Amino acid sequence: MDAYQKLIDSIRESRERMSEECDHDLYRYLAYLQSFNDTYSKQIESFLKLRDSAPPQVSISSSE
Repeated sequence: MDAYQKLIDSIRESRERMSEECDHDLYRYLAYLQSFNDTYSKQIESFLKLRDSAPPQVSISSSE
């Protein structure tokens, strides 16, 4: 397993753990994720600037 796959697995495990903490309730899960917006507002702003400034042929997305 390469480093990229380990990172993906780690993210999936974290998402599953957070979902379990919210009893797999989508609305509670989304509220939980949104609770981090204030804590990580600078990082979110940086990501959005990077995403919006990327050339059209470069895909920078949170869904990848």
